[in-house]
Amino acid sequence: MVAVESEEARQTTVMLSQVKPDTLVGEIKKMQALHLPSRHHVDVHDIHPDRLYKIFTKTYESVPKDFETLLGIEGVGPKTIRDLALISELVYGKAPSFNDPVRYSFAHGGKDGHPLSCE
Repeated sequence: MVAVESEEARQTTVMLSQVKPDTLVGEIKKMQALHLPSRHHVDVHDIHPDRLYKIFTKTYESVPKDFETLLGIEGVGPKTIRDLALISELVYGKAPSFNDPVRYSFAHGGKDGHPLSCE
């Protein structure tokens, strides 16, 4: 999400943070019925929409004006951004850059070699 090429994805995640939580959770549940291409490193079945409802409510009520403001909301961390970026890509076609170094960590994980989960 930090690459220059990810600007549209960042803008879309900000827009998504202003969408009613019920709508976002509904979109995640719809995505869980999809069969994703093998290039997706985060499986939508690893996302727990009901756990995200609280943070989506917080972002919705905060109405962030840009990506930096979204990141500054207490409780918004990598998992929230990853989930919003996945919705941005699958629903709106605004994917983060594949050159983005963060995407590598999602696919290959941390020092232990295990991919990060969305729990």
